[in-house]
Amino acid sequence: MRRRRRPSRLPFARRRLPLLLAVLLLGAGGLAALDNAGAVRWPASLRGPADHSPDLETFDAKTVRVERVIDGDTVEIRLGDRMEKVRMIGIDSPEMNHGKSDPPERGAVEAGEWLRQRALHKTITLRLQPGNTRDRYQRMLAYLYDGDANINLESVRLGYSRAETRYKHPMLKEFEQAEAQARRDRRGIWK
Repeated sequence: MRRRRRPSRLPFARRRLPLLLAVLLLGAGGLAALDNAGAVRWPASLRGPADHSPDLETFDAKTVRVERVIDGDTVEIRLGDRMEKVRMIGIDSPEMNHGKSDPPERGAVEAGEWLRQRALHKTITLRLQPGNTRDRYQRMLAYLYDGDANINLESVRLGYSRAETRYKHPMLKEFEQAEAQARRDRRGIWK
């Protein structure tokens, strides 16, 4: 008795291979398009060298003028003829709730007023963090310096902002210590 040969699965695999390749190529193309649009947040290990960021080259360690204070942790700056919104690294100020029916959070008006007095129409220096120069709203992320004084850290020390602990940054420990001291001294939002 002759054994029947099993049909080979190879022809079936050959028929599916082009379909599989097409799906992979479309997926890769879609990811590339999303990446170019800035919609994909890649892990740091996959991003490549941080020092190739155009923001670092254009803005890091540059002296700029603060043209507008939006709230206690966001300003608009001018470098030459270019305007940019800057979200201050490491701090979270109470929200003004611009354009919403909700009133400003407690301390929001005071935080914005303090930042206006401290930085509005003044020349400051931006310091960016390599590998993380923009937030999800495309605002630049930076420390603001007036000479050697870190304005972001001052805001936390004086109780106008909380230390933002959700996102890691090189000065996180200092910001946490400044917040703890402001709480003990019952300054600003900690009154």
